[in-house]
Amino acid sequence: MSIPVHLPSKNEGRCDLGELEANYSAAEFISQVPSIETEAHGNTGLDSHANMCCLGRQALAFNSSDLTCDVTPYDPAIDSRPGIPLCDMALAYDDPNTGDTYILVFFNSLYIKDMEHNLVPPFIMREAGINVHDTPLIHCDSPSSSDHSIYIPSAELRIQLHLQGIFSYFKTRKPSEQEFIECEKVMCTPDSWNPHSDSWAANEASILDWEGNIMDPLRDNSYTRMLLEKDEVSSDDDDDGKRTIAHASWTIDRGES
Repeated sequence: MSIPVHLPSKNEGRCDLGELEANYSAAEFISQVPSIETEAHGNTGLDSHANMCCLGRQALAFNSSDLTCDVTPYDPAIDSRPGIPLCDMALAYDDPNTGDTYILVFFNSLYIKDMEHNLVPPFIMREAGINVHDTPLIHCDSPSSSDHSIYIPSAELRIQLHLQGIFSYFKTRKPSEQEFIECEKVMCTPDSWNPHSDSWAANEASILDWEGNIMDPLRDNSYTRMLLEKDEVSSDDDDDGKRTIAHASWTIDRGES
């Protein structure tokens, strides 16, 4: 399921719900649709054709805004779905190895209340510093436990991915309010982002030279990585919310990925 999203214009407000606060109150939670009976679990799939996180009835919405989006399906001939609310949302992930429960937090997500499963773009998770390895084990020449998984350095948490048909997913469920308050929280998205900015493509193209090779000093060093230090997203009217590269620095990344 691919969901291109048309965000509200700047005149309608910014898609930034702020930071998650330390103290949580049950009064801040948004009740689920009362006419829908929810099951205990749902899958969270990786969707590289969605440009926003799309969470459904198996997720907990804990903070809302007055902003809504019109969601357009893959075929422009099909009517769009208007008025989808933007919310900060949470999923519970139960680590099968330790038994610990983690709360995965997704800022500025589309809350599609009647959708059974969740869709998360790997690109957005990577922007939050999460390592997403979405190549299935069956396609790896020498598969390891780090393949087909999501690794979250801040929590030292690895989430193994599974296949449903040809789609990668991991098992999640809707957390209880007590779990949301007490369990360790992991931020899975940046505080804010502009999915329509063309700076992503510009930054990507800047890493290659005119022959299509990685620019020095990365050439022939597969374990190195280019870190692009970006300015904050500007709210100036004439900036259109685009990110720009302040400067580039070269580092060697030998950590777990």
